[in-house]
Amino acid sequence: MTVYAITSLTHAQAGPARLADLIGRHWAIEALRHVRDTTFAEDGSQVRAGATPNVMAALRNLVIGVLSHWDAPGGLGWLRRRREHGGARLGRE
Repeated sequence: MTVYAITSLTHAQAGPARLADLIGRHWAIEALRHVRDTTFAEDGSQVRAGATPNVMAALRNLVIGVLSHWDAPGGLGWLRRRREHGGARLGRE
């Protein structure tokens, strides 16, 4: 597979292993952003002032981390279904 990328690294710094690592990390971050948006509708968030967007992103990351390692059935899928069906309050039916 051929991959083209633009970088500010020098030829000596941009070895195949280094580029593969950088590209992998980039897509890991994009995957987390995708999960935050599909689970919490983050792109539609109205939170914009001060440090609040960063705090909310950190809280969302925490919830994703906890639910990703939770052994109970459902995990993140449960949270997405709650959002899709208008479940505003979590933990209460």
